[in-house]
Amino acid sequence: MSLVAVDGGADSFKAAMRCLASGVTVVTVHAADGSPLGMTATAFSSVSAEPVLILVCVHSQTRTCDRLLRSGYFGVNMLAEDTEEIAHYCSVPAANKTLPPHWLVDAPHWSAPAIPHSLAFLDCEVYRTLPAGTHRVVIGLVRNIGLPIPDAASPRPLVYFRGGFHRLRPHPSDPPTLERPPMPSSPVPADRVVDYVTGAPS
Repeated sequence: MSLVAVDGGADSFKAAMRCLASGVTVVTVHAADGSPLGMTATAFSSVSAEPVLILVCVHSQTRTCDRLLRSGYFGVNMLAEDTEEIAHYCSVPAANKTLPPHWLVDAPHWSAPAIPHSLAFLDCEVYRTLPAGTHRVVIGLVRNIGLPIPDAASPRPLVYFRGGFHRLRPHPSDPPTLERPPMPSSPVPADRVVDYVTGAPS
């Protein structure tokens, strides 16, 4: 494969960024009336382990960004391959992105809504924000972490590449993975996840 020089405009930039495969997250927060909101985001990164900081880039004109800044907290759900429906639902611009109850963990001690079929969940306090073009870079201080219970099935991550969601093909040397049950039809109790900040079942 060879490369050719193109202009440095927005279209070329978007085409280049579509070449980067990335994990998929849903940023969650509560609306003013307390309903849970979700927004699909691929612009996510770890920042520091001491203190534990992450960042996510959110479009400044979205309702999620407004609520995130007003509330002072947010959650990051790292999506597994079997949560593509949630990723699509939360990615539609200007749509009602209220999350149905059966997509959520019943864990009132966490500030932000958590999705049980995620690979991991980060419950964050807004640490700092920076304007950057059309977006706002939000740095979060991680207050709580949710991981699947140790004996649970371990699915692969959902991946975003060239404008679409994809699943990783298993390598022959990979250990076998257990199949998980489908998304529940009612909220998942908190004892189905482990809070690794307290070190005990949440």
